[in-house]
Amino acid sequence: MSLARFKREMQRDAASMDQFQGVARRGIVTNFDPIKFRAMVTYQPSGAPSGWLSITSQWVGAGWGILAPLQLNDQVLVLAEDGDSGNGVIVARYYSEIDTPPQGVGAGELWLIHQTGSKINLKADGSINITSTVAVNLVAPAVNLCAALTDTLRGFCTSLFASWVAGHVHSNGNGGGNTGVPTTTAPAGSVTTVTKGE
Repeated sequence: MSLARFKREMQRDAASMDQFQGVARRGIVTNFDPIKFRAMVTYQPSGAPSGWLSITSQWVGAGWGILAPLQLNDQVLVLAEDGDSGNGVIVARYYSEIDTPPQGVGAGELWLIHQTGSKINLKADGSINITSTVAVNLVAPAVNLCAALTDTLRGFCTSLFASWVAGHVHSNGNGGGNTGVPTTTAPAGSVTTVTKGE
């Protein structure tokens, strides 16, 4: 076999393998299934519709994992499997002129920001900022804090409780009038066992 023929054979074999490589395409989300965690898109710029596409996640399991459901009109990156654009998977999302990225995020930082403005910021200096526009709910059988934070929180809770005891009034037992400031003060161990130091 001549060198030229061998080269042509290699090029033909390489071309035949290209059909099995995934093709990356941009898409706009048109439908989302929260039960099966999959979506449909229209490919850009052709506008051709897709079938149902799986969505990747960094952490998955039976009934648990990292979940960030897609929204309609999200811009996404679709990677075709085996060269079949109808059998693909959504692997990423894009910011755009409409969905602009938040400002002020430094290199080496991780920000988790909700559309309401609530956020968790892991800063480059190691500090963590938690901001919420509504209530922060913590559900656990116990909350373990380091000793320094426990002492600070204990003092704060004791101060609040002492202020309440020293200034609260009674609305009964005196013809409906106030009975005045209690004569007792808050005991030294007035803080409950809600906080636990380690």
